[in-house]
Amino acid sequence: MLNQVESDDEKLQQWLQKRNLADTPSVLEQLTVKSEWQRAVETVLGDWLAARMTAQSLPSFVPNSRLALVQQRESATSPRAGRLSSVVRNAGALMAVLDRVELADSVEDAHVRLAVLDDDESVITRDGLWLGQGWVWSQGKATEADGRLARQQQVRELEQSLKQIGQDISEQQQGLDDVLLQIKQANAEHLEQRNALDALKAHRARLAGVQAGLENRFQALQRQRTAREQEQQELSERQQADQRSVSEARAELENRLATLETADQAQQAAEQGRNQHQQQRTECLHAWRAPRDRHA
Repeated sequence: MLNQVESDDEKLQQWLQKRNLADTPSVLEQLTVKSEWQRAVETVLGDWLAARMTAQSLPSFVPNSRLALVQQRESATSPRAGRLSSVVRNAGALMAVLDRVELADSVEDAHVRLAVLDDDESVITRDGLWLGQGWVWSQGKATEADGRLARQQQVRELEQSLKQIGQDISEQQQGLDDVLLQIKQANAEHLEQRNALDALKAHRARLAGVQAGLENRFQALQRQRTAREQEQQELSERQQADQRSVSEARAELENRLATLETADQAQQAAEQGRNQHQQQRTECLHAWRAPRDRHA
């Protein structure tokens, strides 16, 4: 018997997969119900909550297995106020069923409303007391099996929270990636700046070397200049001393020349005197000899 059930389930899964219905969501997964009317919706829909909801047209043939299909397409008519359909969203074709069930605030209110309803209509209270023309259905006390819509709502909220958490994590991851990228860029910029700084330090060291060489050369040139200035000063002093010596020599020479000139003049005067004296002597001698010559 167990093998037969497993075989039927296998055939059903193959049939569903062949028609792309294996992964379709259930009515329970799609429904959105106001919390105070969840028990009422569970009472009315019952096993339909497990039905598969599909956007496809319903097949004309279904396998001989436990299967329920509901079209996702809803009626074009808007849900009527005060009906179970007005507190439900995403029920698909089941909206027509829910639209035939009126809402009642109490048992007394339910009986009052039932009196004016059509034979195919019914009324239900929040705790799941369901009344129709000639019949009544009570869920009794809530059990663990009840509250499927509430649990599904919690699951949906948890999924939404998880989705939000996932988005937050994704945003935080993106933020972290941005921060890591900024850190990477900052590290690259730091490395680039460090390389530039090292290059500047090396250039500065080269300039310092050049500056030191220039300073040494400047100092050498200063020493050379000082030595040349000293040499020029010594040369100037020697020139001045030489000029003084030349001036003194020239003055002495001029004095000597003047003395020589005076001596020459004296000598010339002496020569003239001598010549005059010699001439006078000669004349005297001629004068002395002339009478003698005449007497001889």
